[in-house]
Order: sequence, then structure tokens, then C-alpha cells
Amino acid sequence: MNPDLAMAEELLRKTRTGNLFTVFGKPDIDIRPVAGGADGGAPGGQPQLQVEIHGLDVYDPTTGVVRSDSTVSRPFPRPASGRIAVKVISHYGDEILKVYGV
Repeated sequence: MNPDLAMAEELLRKTRTGNLFTVFGKPDIDIRPVAGGADGGAPGGQPQLQVEIHGLDVYDPTTGVVRSDSTVSRPFPRPASGRIAVKVISHYGDEILKVYGV
């Protein structure tokens, strides 16, 4: 354990800004095929996918507020393995990774 984390209870600040950890939940996502058109297929006619995050909750320890955020990926070719990994990184550098079948 890092010595900074093993300090005696009376040495730690008891304020919200003194928190060492943040928490965020598993993102709510939708994996969908990209509609036809210019981005509708990769070279060679390979179908493409897109990931949309409907919501990601991030707890801000400095304010005590839970914020939601969302984003949409760029289209990408459907992998031959039939699986994709979705990695989400919060504003604080925390990350979560999950593998999905497509």
C-alpha cells in the first residue's frame, strides 16, 4: 500500500476535496449498424457499426453531484471475431472496459 494512503485517521482531511477516489457506473450503450450512404460500409462492402453511449453517471467528489454524459463513436468495420471492447474514460481519468458480442 502506498504510504500516503496509510496515514492515521487524524491526518486525513475530512472534506469532499480530500477524497481519493471517484465512482462511475457501467455505461448504458447501444451498438447499431450504420445506415447506408457514404459511411455505410467499409472498403470491400464490409458492414460498419457505431456505439452510442446513452448515459454515463460520474460522481464529482468536489461538489457531491452526479453528472451524466454521452457521446457517439465514429463508424468502424464489424470485426471478424464478433466482439468489440468499449472503453469509457471519465474526466478524472477513471476507466471502465467491457467486451460485447456483435
